[in-house]
Amino acid sequence: MDVISVNGRVITDKDIDRAMVRYIVQLEEDERPYEPTPENLKFLRVEASNALVSRSLLLERAKQRGCEVSEDEIEEEMKGILSHFESQENWENNLTLFQLSEEEVREEVRGDMMIEKLIDLESSQEPITEELVHSFYDMNAQFLKEPTLYTFYEISASTKEKVEEIVRCLKTMSDIVEIENHIKDLGETFLHHVDVVEGSIPEEVRGVVGDLAREEIGTMVLPDGGYVVYKLLGRREGKQRPFESVREDLRRYLEHERRIKTYQRLLDEEMEKADIRYLHVEYFENR
Repeated sequence: MDVISVNGRVITDKDIDRAMVRYIVQLEEDERPYEPTPENLKFLRVEASNALVSRSLLLERAKQRGCEVSEDEIEEEMKGILSHFESQENWENNLTLFQLSEEEVREEVRGDMMIEKLIDLESSQEPITEELVHSFYDMNAQFLKEPTLYTFYEISASTKEKVEEIVRCLKTMSDIVEIENHIKDLGETFLHHVDVVEGSIPEEVRGVVGDLAREEIGTMVLPDGGYVVYKLLGRREGKQRPFESVREDLRRYLEHERRIKTYQRLLDEEMEKADIRYLHVEYFENR
């Protein structure tokens, strides 16, 4: 059944159904919760059809701009795809799952590569210069620092009385072995964290140790009624990263952002003048 006409080229229910299968498989691979409810299926159907419309428009533009792909380029890309499968049987099972023939995959690869060449061609008109990279570095210097590192004790406490004893212990004892043995005698757990990256510390823990000055002690109440006692031993603030150490990372980031903007600009231009007709709206409603 023909569902959508895009500048005279049709997208069928089979095309959309196959695209939906990919969406569902991707959700499962990403371990994202998904229930095949009528509402979710309708949403995926719309998402899949929108993606196919966008691809059709950009592919048409790529052809108009003369973006061609050689058979050797396609063959090289196919080899890369096939290398992800353990055997020919696995590859054929994958084709069956997505309701595709190998020739159809080759044609999809051809189209994808043509669109990539179109984006390369269009985005090259806005080169990422050294001045642009340096300007971006200057504007975002505050975010381009080495991570702050924390060193602290983390000690469990099952009762308020033990919290008081642990705090007393941390205030009066300085030897780590002596402290650890005393905590163990109380039947509690003692952890010594050294140079932990700030971003890897759980938010609720960071909320406690982040407010402590060096040698200060703080506590946190757990949902089950227990407690955790923290003593901050040191905080090493991250230093500013020199431009040379991040130059290539920033260039890659800016190139990635440029490609995204180019893609969206091209799509907006094509959508504005496209003749898109929905031939069977009931396909989205009654399945």
